[in-house]
Amino acid sequence: MPSPVKETWAHRHREKLGVPVTLCVGGSFDVLAGKVRRAPRWMQQAGLEWFWRLLMEPRRLWKRYLSTTPRFVCLLAAHVLARPWSGRPASGPMMQREACHDPAPPE
Repeated sequence: MPSPVKETWAHRHREKLGVPVTLCVGGSFDVLAGKVRRAPRWMQQAGLEWFWRLLMEPRRLWKRYLSTTPRFVCLLAAHVLARPWSGRPASGPMMQREACHDPAPPE
């Protein structure tokens, strides 16, 4: 089950499952089973493991990363640009969801 489908399913069915916690682990089992190689240590430490995964499985992951990465960059830029140079936390309209045209999550 791909992301975010499994997270949405777990959220909707958490009471019916009768468990205190649901954990959507994604591809962790594939890594632990040795089916998928992890990124080199330097990429993990640099926060580029997502890029490694994209290089290893471009047909499966390109749509996900094409839709989420630009949104992240936009939100990060809005945060940095809205942040006063005094070191105070950023706030205001630039930090609202609409700043990067973030649609409401699917139901």
